[in-house]
Amino acid sequence: MLKDHRPEEVQARSPIRIPTCEEAVAFPKRSVFVTTEEGLKIRLVIPEGPPRPAIWLHVHGITDSYLNGMRFKDLAGRQDFQLLLLELQNHGGSDRHEQGSSWGCREKFDLFATLDYIGRAWPHKPILLTGTSMGTMAITQAALTRPLAFKKVRGMIFESPLSSLTKIDERLCAYWTQNSACANVLGRALSLIAKLRSDIDFERCFAKTAPPVEVPTELWLSHAEFKDPTLMALAKASPAHRNLSIKVFDRGTHSAYYGYEPEAVEEALHDFWKRVKEP
Repeated sequence: MLKDHRPEEVQARSPIRIPTCEEAVAFPKRSVFVTTEEGLKIRLVIPEGPPRPAIWLHVHGITDSYLNGMRFKDLAGRQDFQLLLLELQNHGGSDRHEQGSSWGCREKFDLFATLDYIGRAWPHKPILLTGTSMGTMAITQAALTRPLAFKKVRGMIFESPLSSLTKIDERLCAYWTQNSACANVLGRALSLIAKLRSDIDFERCFAKTAPPVEVPTELWLSHAEFKDPTLMALAKASPAHRNLSIKVFDRGTHSAYYGYEPEAVEEALHDFWKRVKEP
């Protein structure tokens, strides 16, 4: 999310500037289109900048675009990354699938094609892979399905990783009724609708029996977003990732941690990459 959420007086004395949406759109960039094994053309946006020793590939969440990652443009330069921004199918300049988004089940093919392109274009550069919200689901499904595609990925960071329909259920039920059974019934209905709309069997899609992902992975959570302690516990017990760490920020809403605590985010990124960049 491209917005500086800090108070104006904090922004005034901070050396870190978060670009506005208008600035991000106007920033020089080029686009590369990669073709998935399903035949969709997927857009990879590459902001202009000098060569760097490592690649930072960012994957946005649902209803977003490459602009989600443009908040990191200056940060990438300061920490010596070349920033690349993947636009998932049905988003931005990428092709549309006739049945819409699938919460990582089809989007994993976008990532396979992109990682293959990066491996050929920059064969000697290590990769930091980050995602937010639904983007984290696409990354996990890809890593579980085809771990060899991730051989150049040194580490992965997931911002706002616990996407679910729970909060939607709660908000709708609070609006309509105080019946405690509402969220349970509505949750089942929404899950069924999602399955019918996307033509995806989510039980078969999600690779529950695959060996855990070995790539070092850090989950970024915030007290503001994940108020329920059980959500924190669920994240820490994730069976999909073997080498898992947690970073909890004091502030930050969904997909927008950098706008609230840029200094803390920069420090967390630096510390994580320092730990994982060597194979």
